Amino acid sequence: MKIKKLFVLVGILFFSILLTSCVTVTDNVDKFVDKLYDKQMGKVTGLVVDLRTRGTDKEEEGTYAGGHISGAQSFDVHQDKDFDKWITKLTSTNSTIYLVDSGKEEYVPILEILEELGYKNIIVYTEGYETLRASEAFIEAIYESTGLEDCGCE
Repeated sequence: MKIKKLFVLVGILFFSILLTSCVTVTDNVDKFVDKLYDKQMGKVTGLVVDLRTRGTDKEEEGTYAGGHISGAQSFDVHQDKDFDKWITKLTSTNSTIYLVDSGKEEYVPILEILEELGYKNIIVYTEGYETLRASEAFIEAIYESTGLEDCGCE
């Protein structure tokens, strides 16, 4: 009887964890833009993290410097270290995290870190920023910036 109660408690705990966390990994540009639009309109608090190479003022094509979601923070997965320390300085685990990948699945280890840290609302766009910015939905609804001035780099 005690074992049965234990299984019931473990089951309840497991399902409550599932219900309180929401990780969305999508290649659907319209779905991602809809969620991102809510953030840009102030309906949702959150942080947009661009995982692409940061670039420089001289080399911008295909990089964060060449174009990014307005207000997005840059975390160059090839250059930067200690994502866990970086993210906890910027926002709480209650915020929604929007990850924009390069299209090369660089989000996978970052997603694991976010889940380990207790972030519950994570939305990942997997097809890369260039695909995102070329979509009609993005062009109509999302503000874009260029340069390095708002990257959140140290």
